[in-house]
Amino acid sequence: MAPVPPSPPASNPSPATEFTLAIQTLLTFARQRDGLNEAGCRTLLDFMETSGVLGARLRADLAAEDLTRIKFALLLVLFALDPVAVSPSDLALHTGISRPAVSTALEGLAHRRLVNRTGGAADRRLRYVSLTVAGRDLVDRAAMRCLRSLSQIAQPLTDVAHPALREACGLIRAATANAASPDSSP
Repeated sequence: MAPVPPSPPASNPSPATEFTLAIQTLLTFARQRDGLNEAGCRTLLDFMETSGVLGARLRADLAAEDLTRIKFALLLVLFALDPVAVSPSDLALHTGISRPAVSTALEGLAHRRLVNRTGGAADRRLRYVSLTVAGRDLVDRAAMRCLRSLSQIAQPLTDVAHPALREACGLIRAATANAASPDSSP
């Protein structure tokens, strides 16, 4: 009996390679199985991979400012509502982030003196959050960094491609929202 070749080393796998292999495997399934739209699967998987690459770029931009996606979202909402102080519950509602995750992120932002936390005048148990000057400066800097990246990445797209891509995204979102759960049978 011939020896089994060793598996490739798993010490530092490349995330891009793994994701590409996963996509290739899914495309093989789509090609080999009846009733699947291979071209549609290929398009959406390519879109998903592209979205992942874009998301990684924006996370790197935020990391350069020592921010996470959640902290940046909170700062953006506070910036939009400034100078009005907002409750953590309202921040959770405006961002779609869970209340516990908002509280954890606000702790970090307060520690960096990017937000002020104050008690309510009528009820001291209520807490309100507002931006500090340093918070305003940081959200402006981080937003500009992200928007410059997006502008640079969008540069090769033609004026015709922008609305077509937005329309395609809208169709994908609507189809996803309306899609029934797929049958799990083979």
